Amino acid sequence: MSNYYVAMRQEAIKQYYQGNRPKQIYMSLGRSKKWFFKWLKRHKENEPKWYLDRKKARKIQIYAVSDHVESAIIKKRLELERTKYQQIGACKIRQELKKMSILPLPHAWQINRILKRNNLVHPKGPYKSKNKLYPSFTADKPGVIHQADFATARKIQGEGIIRTLNNIDIYSRKTCVNIIRTKQAKATMGAFIATWKRMGMPQYLQLDNDPVFEFGSYFAHSLPRVLKLVLSLNIEPVFIPVREPWRNSYVENFNGIYKYMFFNSQRWVNIGHIRKESKTFEKIHNDTYCLSVRNGRTPNEVVSGCSINYLPGDYKIPKNLPYPKKGKIHFIRFVRSDRKIRVLTDEFKLKNDVVYEYIKATLDIKEQALFIYYQDEIIQSFNYKTQPKTNVYISGLKKSGSHPCSTIPL
Repeated sequence: MSNYYVAMRQEAIKQYYQGNRPKQIYMSLGRSKKWFFKWLKRHKENEPKWYLDRKKARKIQIYAVSDHVESAIIKKRLELERTKYQQIGACKIRQELKKMSILPLPHAWQINRILKRNNLVHPKGPYKSKNKLYPSFTADKPGVIHQADFATARKIQGEGIIRTLNNIDIYSRKTCVNIIRTKQAKATMGAFIATWKRMGMPQYLQLDNDPVFEFGSYFAHSLPRVLKLVLSLNIEPVFIPVREPWRNSYVENFNGIYKYMFFNSQRWVNIGHIRKESKTFEKIHNDTYCLSVRNGRTPNEVVSGCSINYLPGDYKIPKNLPYPKKGKIHFIRFVRSDRKIRVLTDEFKLKNDVVYEYIKATLDIKEQALFIYYQDEIIQSFNYKTQPKTNVYISGLKKSGSHPCSTIPL
């Protein structure tokens, strides 16, 4: 601090005790009335160095966490890291401290600060957006959107290749794990049916472009069996863009948790052992995982009290799935310079004004048409006659001229 201001304060008090009036003093020094009486009060409090500025920092840190609570946070974090299938984030630690009746209960941001200070967090790199409008579907309650994906295949000694079809409700984060031996249509449909019996059926089922979901056969306009099953239950499939797995971020994130906390956690004996433990892992996740976006509630607590449409327990896959007469299939695609998009086994060329943009292509089974949406507006449409298998074999994925696809004037 400048000596000039110290001398000014001392001079003001000196003139006051010499009998000068306060107004005369602060006016002559070019200061305010509030300034003068502030330093006069400080002087009358008999402080040794009343003329110096006081420290503005709080004497007591009201947001500080006690050493006892901090040690409990660190201990609980390390304990959760050693516990099988457990969540280890700040929300979960706070829930555990609440069970231990630790008061005052720290906030999640305080726990995160303590974990960071003690090198117990491992931050991820930043995501760089393309700044493109993406026609995503949103959920405001459980049962609206499910994301499904196959986890990384694992080879088990004596069992061969084991696969997992994971499903997650993006609102409640409730998950369902299904262990299967193959990605063939029959096994995949069985896994979906088991999921919808335990988790309920969604309005939309978001998928990647795995062949079992998208390609049923090489016959013109023959829908795959998995899509026929989904449409028969009034569920609308949504296909994310090709080679953009992060669009299924919820299930991809769960696949990572599933890999490191479940599959890599122990040595497996056989497929029966895996299926038994997967149910335990699924139950722990749905019963105990805390969701910061849902005020610390668990997936089962979020779902509790909501109206969920469950598949009947006695439902079985029909021997001959009827060909759907209604329903919609949505395809989200990024249009590149050639202006071509692929829908099932067909290619369509779009207009110039959507190059390097995301569009939504909706196949309406009832209307027998493909509608192209950009920013929720129809910009183009094509005739698309879906039909059951015929005895005409079409080689390859491009069948130009072999099917009745034509542009519908808008």
